[in-house]
Amino acid sequence: MNTGPTLTGSGEEEGRMAHAAPTGDVWVFIDPRSRIFFGYSLNVLCKARQLAAATGGQVAACLPSAPRGTVPFRSGDDACVLSETAETECLNHGADQVIVLENLQFASLRADLLAPVLAGAVREDRPRLVLFALTDLGREMAARVSRLCAAGLIADCKDLRVDPKGRLIGLCPGWGGSVISEIAFAEGWGTGFATVQPHCCRATPVGASRGEVIRRAVAEVPAPRGLRLLDSRPAPASHRKLETAEIVVVGGAGMGSAKAFGRVRELAAVLGAEVGATRPPVMDHWVDEQRL
Repeated sequence: MNTGPTLTGSGEEEGRMAHAAPTGDVWVFIDPRSRIFFGYSLNVLCKARQLAAATGGQVAACLPSAPRGTVPFRSGDDACVLSETAETECLNHGADQVIVLENLQFASLRADLLAPVLAGAVREDRPRLVLFALTDLGREMAARVSRLCAAGLIADCKDLRVDPKGRLIGLCPGWGGSVISEIAFAEGWGTGFATVQPHCCRATPVGASRGEVIRRAVAEVPAPRGLRLLDSRPAPASHRKLETAEIVVVGGAGMGSAKAFGRVRELAAVLGAEVGATRPPVMDHWVDEQRL
């Protein structure tokens, strides 16, 4: 285990990395807030291994954590994943490095506190790509960090690949999934960022790893005025996001009516699934727009 340099959350170097030549490394932001979110991160880590094999770099799992011995923030019944457990599992799932960003503030994860710190680490190490699982926190972190690094962001990727020219290509659905767009990063703009659908790949252990854990003490985390976390708890199952659902039952215009669309809800309830819809049922107000 190595101990890395002390970091700060300062954004003073914003934009400096725009034209810096990146390494071939692929980073994955690890979300330890719950076992479910952590599982999504491991799925994305599997995709990172595939990409790193093509870029010729290493895979790094970037894990925010409170210092050892600190009780992690917990609310409700959704327990977080302990840092030591997360480190071991990331290594066992193919990470060459686990970069642990340590500060007491990271006992609970807030994008406004964590983004400047992660941006500083990215500017220092210059990975080729940083991946985030497509969750609420992942979306916000990707948007904030890419902005602080003045870098490109490909959002909502169904898949990622490296083309014969060595370019990273994001495959992104549009128009309810009926169209798949291929989006690439502009050349010469250093590190790229992407949010990835958490079921794009299935987490697969690779066995004993020779990877290393690198701890980086974060000396200072700038806190915005007037904001303080009082509590957090899991959303009811009926309000979970489609992007993070294991099973989705989808109905379209062929259901015929709002009443008939109720059969979709009934089937979803039996399967323990989320309800999804194509554009026509949403436009006809059979289901709310979050179900699209």
